[in-house]
Amino acid sequence: MPTLQQLVPEADTLLNLDPEELGILLLRVTSDRLTNGMMHPGNFETELFPSSDIAPTAYPRERRNEVLEAVREAFAWLDGQALLIAADPTNARHGWKRIGRRARRLVSQAGSDEYKAASLLPRNVLHPRIKDNIYFNFQRGDYQTAVFLAFKEVEIAVREASNISGKVGADLMRAAFDAKSGP
Repeated sequence: MPTLQQLVPEADTLLNLDPEELGILLLRVTSDRLTNGMMHPGNFETELFPSSDIAPTAYPRERRNEVLEAVREAFAWLDGQALLIAADPTNARHGWKRIGRRARRLVSQAGSDEYKAASLLPRNVLHPRIKDNIYFNFQRGDYQTAVFLAFKEVEIAVREASNISGKVGADLMRAAFDAKSGP
């Protein structure tokens, strides 16, 4: 299973995720790294930002508070959806959690198939102007929205570069790429 940093390599992108989007990613990341079937959100935070100032961090140290707030919101969402549940009474007092039945179904084969499909579109090949919206819509399986947003950004860029106004879609593209007429 990939790490959170592999799934979301940039802090800005992570901070733009809604708690439920980040929560599902955290569920996938933590489900393979349980200790006696349990996990502790604080341990995950320490993995992202080790206490040593010289240890490498998953995200820039200056973004620590923002990133950890987003991660805590995501864990709270997982709790609220009963995807993470309290561990046995002794360990629950100390903040340990278990992955609930519904969460286990989410990270089962279907979740792994989703991850494989999402990895078909490497994030680093996307233009910076479109990568955040397109990548996460694609990763969620919302391919129609991802394609729509990509085409919309292309249309905006073509309109800006060509200085053509009053045309949209195919008409704009024909006008912008017509070598005979020019803009």
